[in-house]
Amino acid sequence: MTSKQPTPELELDEATREAFVRVVMMRYRALFDSNMLGVAATDFNDTILSANDAFLQMIGYTQNDLQDGTLTWSKITPSKFEETDNQKVEELLTNKAIIPFEKEYIHKKGHIVPVLVGAESFDDAITHGVCFALDISELKLLEQKKDDFIGMVSHELKTPLSIMKLYADDLTTALHDKADTNTLLESAQEISTQVDKLSVLITDLLNMARYQAHEGAFPVNAINLTDCAQRVVSEIRLLSDRTIVFDSEKPVFVMGNFERISQVIRNLIHNAIRYSEETSQITVRVQQSEDAAHIEVQDFGIGISPEDQEKIFDRFYRIDHADAYSEKGAGIGLYVSNEIVTYHKGTIEVESELGIGTTFRISIPRISRNANT
Repeated sequence: MTSKQPTPELELDEATREAFVRVVMMRYRALFDSNMLGVAATDFNDTILSANDAFLQMIGYTQNDLQDGTLTWSKITPSKFEETDNQKVEELLTNKAIIPFEKEYIHKKGHIVPVLVGAESFDDAITHGVCFALDISELKLLEQKKDDFIGMVSHELKTPLSIMKLYADDLTTALHDKADTNTLLESAQEISTQVDKLSVLITDLLNMARYQAHEGAFPVNAINLTDCAQRVVSEIRLLSDRTIVFDSEKPVFVMGNFERISQVIRNLIHNAIRYSEETSQITVRVQQSEDAAHIEVQDFGIGISPEDQEKIFDRFYRIDHADAYSEKGAGIGLYVSNEIVTYHKGTIEVESELGIGTTFRISIPRISRNANT
């Protein structure tokens, strides 16, 4: 943190500066060494006298950069924060401390690093002090995701409602004009389709809220996983023109909640439908190993990059390269699915290759058919 112009009365001679750095290192040794927080000693001019590794890593510099004078406050401070920094230095001179505030640093590679910054003066003369900085990049990214999510949900809700209104008007007109049965049926079916879309979105939203509030508990008993998967496949076949192949060896039993597991399978099949060609096949398999039951949902669609595979179970995460192929999902279906599978003491994994297709695999501890419920 620096004032716009050097303050002569705050300038330190070399001996005083070295003594100050030694005192700072002794007093703030725990913070300097922990690297939990970026810590930098300053004379409130443009000089950074000392800094811990956490501070330097945050902005991409090294201790050598600090020693040779390459690193200064003005170099890492965007010009738009000059006035704010001057005000904060005045606050520090008056109150001997600064209430933490948000600002930005310029990384050595040129990108912006959002930070939460505070400071306190070190002695009664207020000739020097210590600045504390916390990288809040992930927080800002999450805030942006939430903003995008709200905008997306608003669009996702508005679109089916608009379509329903249009077809409801058409249906009203057709009934008034005594139109043929096919016209009436088409309008009614489209309204039903849009209601289904709204239902899926609202269910996902409610489930996400429930798991975030740690209210995701639900009863479990012995269920036939094969029967569960087959029912979901049959249901989706009625609502979709897609070819969905069901492949199962025999009944497989787990301790679980039938509706929740059905929801996971339904989410995975809907994803497969969304991100693959209408003419391509989707395969749902139920298998078992010595200790676990497995469900696989395989498509031959656009695939998922290795980078995206690491993030697809995060809240609000959506695959960018799918934009031109299909409407984006809400970014919560896979998050909720992972929470449900985890609750069942299971795992959900993905194998995918761009342009080839994707396979999601759920594994849940298997039980014998006669296990106690």
